Amino acid sequence: MDTLTPTLAEQTAKEPVASPAASDRMHLDYLDGLRALAALTVMFGHAALQIWPIFTTDRRPVGTAKWVLAVFSHGHYAVSVFIVISGFCLMLPVIRNGGVLKGGAALFFKKRARRILPPYYLAMGCSLLLIWLLIGQKTGTHWDSSLPVTWKGVVAHLLLVQDIYGAPQINHVFWSIAVEWQIYFVFPLLVLLWKRYDGLKTTAGMLILSAIMVYGLGKTPLQSTTYLTLQYFGLFAVGMLAAEIAYSKEAVWAERRARIPWAVFLAAAILIAAFLDRHQRGWIADYFVGFATLSLLILAARSANNPIKNILSWRPFVFLGLYAYSIYLIHAPLLQVVWQYMLHPLHLGDLTTFALLALVGCPLILGGAYLFYLACERPFLTRARS
Repeated sequence: MDTLTPTLAEQTAKEPVASPAASDRMHLDYLDGLRALAALTVMFGHAALQIWPIFTTDRRPVGTAKWVLAVFSHGHYAVSVFIVISGFCLMLPVIRNGGVLKGGAALFFKKRARRILPPYYLAMGCSLLLIWLLIGQKTGTHWDSSLPVTWKGVVAHLLLVQDIYGAPQINHVFWSIAVEWQIYFVFPLLVLLWKRYDGLKTTAGMLILSAIMVYGLGKTPLQSTTYLTLQYFGLFAVGMLAAEIAYSKEAVWAERRARIPWAVFLAAAILIAAFLDRHQRGWIADYFVGFATLSLLILAARSANNPIKNILSWRPFVFLGLYAYSIYLIHAPLLQVVWQYMLHPLHLGDLTTFALLALVGCPLILGGAYLFYLACERPFLTRARS
């Protein structure tokens, strides 16, 4: 053997990977940066749909507008990234605790409810108030998918089953909050399976099971009457696996962390996802977006100083990431308010209107989302951590 080539043990020892305990105590800035990019992708995507609402009318952009919409029309995949990040974050304390869910399922559900539900219900109240006062009439924009509001839709949103009920009312982004909430009920079971069968087998099983369910759902009438995205259960497990690979001290995970060319894996996953998206295979592309996110998270966690971590840890991204949940919750009705009362009355061209919405309206919306964060999210974030 070439004596200049370090052994796996030496490579692992030199690799400045944070310990599980440290990862649970320390704030991982790169996660906030990735959340910020995902939230901005969703917001700018919906801003484009305000101008070219391809899901609600027969109107189609042409020329430059077509390319602009193509660039900003991938918000759905940002939700896939959010789901992977969720699995990653929730798995980190489990790794620190030796593979056990500290406090059990009951404490986990209690903390998740404190963290997620109060901002969600307050955003629901704000959306309903804005609908009642300002944006309750259809105007031919993407916001129309949130209207009209019915009592059945309100009840479905209160119970967080709007994805099953198929009611994109009140605020059209809320469907994914229901999906996230439902995944939480599976997490304790996944932790048990993880400890019994290991992470790779559990993740593979969830990916296969979720793909079978999505494919089976597509063969039933439910496909057109629900907003179920069952592939997200598999993506959540992918996020858990990313946390295991990135921060576990076990030798087998250290080997995978050191040996696998994650940058190549990242590039391949992105290319495959883009190919599948182009050929209208969005739900399959979701899986490869998940694999790309896994690779990105592992690359960001591997050392204290690398380009990916530095970019994601840029202070403006970290700041936006701190209230990415509030941005996600409240941006859609605010986009409609800005468009309907500030931009539409000017009767400008589509491209000019979009430019103003993106460059002026979206910063205003980020400011409004921050105020919502201070009043409606941060107090419950503090309690959830206590």
